[in-house]
Amino acid sequence: MSPRNALAVTFWLLVGAAVIGAAGVLLAALFPEAAGVAPGEFVGDEAYRVQDLTLKRGYLELVFPDAHLVPVYRGGEVAGAVLVGSGRYVLEPRGADRALLATLTGFETVRDNVTAAYVSMDYRDLENARYSAGGRRDDNSQALERARQLLENRRRIHPSVAGAGMAALFREPNQDAVFAEGVDLGALLYRPGQPHEAHFVDLGSVTVRFGDAAARGRAGAGAFQLTLTAPVAMVLFASVLLLLLIMVVVLTADLEPRHPAAGLRLAREPATWLGALLLAAVEVGVVYMDQVRILALEPGWLYAAFALLALLRPLQAGPRPVVTGLSPRYPWRSLVVGLLVGVLGFLGAALRLPQGIDADATAGWPLLLAQGFLLQGFATEVYRRGLLQVTLQAAAGRRVGLALSPVLVGLLYILPRVLAQPAAWPQLLAEGLLLVALGETIFAFLFDRTGAVWAGSVARGLLFAAQRLLVY
Repeated sequence: MSPRNALAVTFWLLVGAAVIGAAGVLLAALFPEAAGVAPGEFVGDEAYRVQDLTLKRGYLELVFPDAHLVPVYRGGEVAGAVLVGSGRYVLEPRGADRALLATLTGFETVRDNVTAAYVSMDYRDLENARYSAGGRRDDNSQALERARQLLENRRRIHPSVAGAGMAALFREPNQDAVFAEGVDLGALLYRPGQPHEAHFVDLGSVTVRFGDAAARGRAGAGAFQLTLTAPVAMVLFASVLLLLLIMVVVLTADLEPRHPAAGLRLAREPATWLGALLLAAVEVGVVYMDQVRILALEPGWLYAAFALLALLRPLQAGPRPVVTGLSPRYPWRSLVVGLLVGVLGFLGAALRLPQGIDADATAGWPLLLAQGFLLQGFATEVYRRGLLQVTLQAAAGRRVGLALSPVLVGLLYILPRVLAQPAAWPQLLAEGLLLVALGETIFAFLFDRTGAVWAGSVARGLLFAAQRLLVY
């Protein structure tokens, strides 16, 4: 066996192992009972009317003057209870944590009214709470329905906010936790372990960690952060992206590089650079306004407008379809490689532990596919490859432009999000440079090898479909 064939066999064995492993994680996430994981919580048909009930968990105190106590079961045993009624919670840390909360929020305590709350507890705690509050059987249908709705809301946010990749498969999903739906501050997920964690889900999925000595040592800079980029998840995602990049290099090794910017001279070059910078500034501004909830705009439509400008920009040399990435070279190779990248990326999304398939997205699959392949796929590739990468490679050369293009996209991702949430800059910096830039390197390399945007468009379309179809 030649060294090249040995390398190919080894590579495909690694790809097969990654596919099988990712598929196993996906199936275990969608069907946890098959993997030996306890099934999800459910509400029966019993409820109890309670009065003047107070529950304390760590720094958090829940007070319900008049409510319904609804038991929650998991695997045939009591896992917790849902309190339905008008109540309130008080988050009041002690000692140094009190000063930390005051530094971050301006308040030493956080209070909010709640309409329903989930509290993890065993059978003994449930009975103690019921008897202490004078509970009497009252199977109120509205209270039962509200409890089921609360469980569904909590189930949707758990993996992305409180999970840490595959580790969530090996621990109880709700052990020692409180999930309350506040009136003013939105949903709160509180874990009283060490360190105490308070996730304000509706405030940009913001997390405040108490009892974290390392965070306090940095003057609280790291205690107010997003949890979507936990170190374990970052390493897993980066490994998948690196595997995809190796796969793309192997599958295109025999292609002659012919990047569209070779020998290109842009007409009115200063104007072209100014236009590219203006579009980048518009992208940063729109994403920032979306992050701070001033203006909600689907980025796909923004990229569609940018792609149209890229296709119509003035050129001095080179056929327009070739220069803008619409070359017909290697059509079948582009399609196959794009499908492989998209499918493996779809399976890699299982590392975030999806909990099911979105029925609404499935019902609207024609629109989903059109939005994925045309807006998120084709338009994004024409803008980022056919304009940004071509311009950089025309000015700085093939290799330098190939390296700079992903970094530029990563910076465009980081800047508006850091402006919206300055305290989360370490996580956003790592996410932008490691995940976004590494992922964009795959598309940049595909474009450089094939001279077209087709492979990247197909891969992006499939990845977009994965994000919309899977419920996290």
